[in-house]
Amino acid sequence: MEFKLHKSIISLTKNFQKKNNQNLFLSPSFLAVFFNNHKKNIRHLFIEFKDDGSKGFIYAQKIKVGGKQISSYQFKNNIKRKTNSLLLNLFNFNIIGFGNNFLTNEPSVSIDGLLSEPKDLIHQLVEFINKYHQVSNFIFPDHFFKKLKIDNPKKVYPELIVLQVDEEMNLEIRSNWNSFDDYINSLKKKYKKKLKQSFLESNDLKFKKFGEEEINYHENKMQILFDNVRASSSFYSTPFNVKSYVDLIKIKELNCIVYGCFIKDELVGFCSEWIIEKKLYSYFIGLDYNLNIKHRIYERILYRAIEDGINEKVNEIILGRTAAEFKSNFGAVPKKSLIYIYVKNPLIRFLVRPIFTLIKPKKWTQRNPFKN
Repeated sequence: MEFKLHKSIISLTKNFQKKNNQNLFLSPSFLAVFFNNHKKNIRHLFIEFKDDGSKGFIYAQKIKVGGKQISSYQFKNNIKRKTNSLLLNLFNFNIIGFGNNFLTNEPSVSIDGLLSEPKDLIHQLVEFINKYHQVSNFIFPDHFFKKLKIDNPKKVYPELIVLQVDEEMNLEIRSNWNSFDDYINSLKKKYKKKLKQSFLESNDLKFKKFGEEEINYHENKMQILFDNVRASSSFYSTPFNVKSYVDLIKIKELNCIVYGCFIKDELVGFCSEWIIEKKLYSYFIGLDYNLNIKHRIYERILYRAIEDGINEKVNEIILGRTAAEFKSNFGAVPKKSLIYIYVKNPLIRFLVRPIFTLIKPKKWTQRNPFKN
């Protein structure tokens, strides 16, 4: 199998101008947004590969994850293992993640044709990357193996460490929802009351659509609001740069809308929505937590996404991985996700395997807000 590494988006664009059009998340225009706006603490890898019967493209990122971050994830998910925490705090992991760290559930590999030996790709890929980056730790999302048509990665690669991660929460839009009122009328009495109370308490909250001028003007405050949400999440790595929005709204196929949330003239939150192939993605929000409880900002952001999704006649709303139980109050259900960790050094693999296998998402209760 042959590999070629592109070190810049310029090189990628020249060679891939007409490729990956079937997957917007792997298109040069989309990847350029993250390459150009996220160069601190992150390296972007654009990899072409081919064998006798196929060719393809892989996007990966090199990031550093501290043991303290993993230890914090354990604590926030009630995994109180003092020994584990002490050991983890000794490690800083340089990691190659095969995918977009900011969009962890979206495909990171495209293949034209059939790979003659798909099971050989992983080891050859790792060896190829090590020629340029001396990294011993690799993360493969489950959708990577699905693209390779490998149903049981652990069986094919026994050395992999399997972790269940926070579920992505998705809301299916019912065919009889022609307006937001239809959604409201489908709710049980208890949840309909909550919705009405939310709108009543957030009556002062106004949504304003942002263009390039507004994003540039509010950039600093937006970054602060996003960092609030990032700091409260169970696990975090590289922060999203809100400057990216200036470029994202220019990608026609992405249909990106950015909303600022205001109380009087003060920006207290923001959110963004992308509509692609009958799916609405509600990604990258920011909040003022001091005002959130009183004014129900986050709830209104979710209702905004639901209303827009119904009006745009999408089939599904993708709500991301955070606050799973809270989002289930709005009708979202989880999509189970796994990641597979490959640690090249056998000794380190032996030491970290029992620690990693204890890391699991926090248990939560699935709510069902809809009438039977």
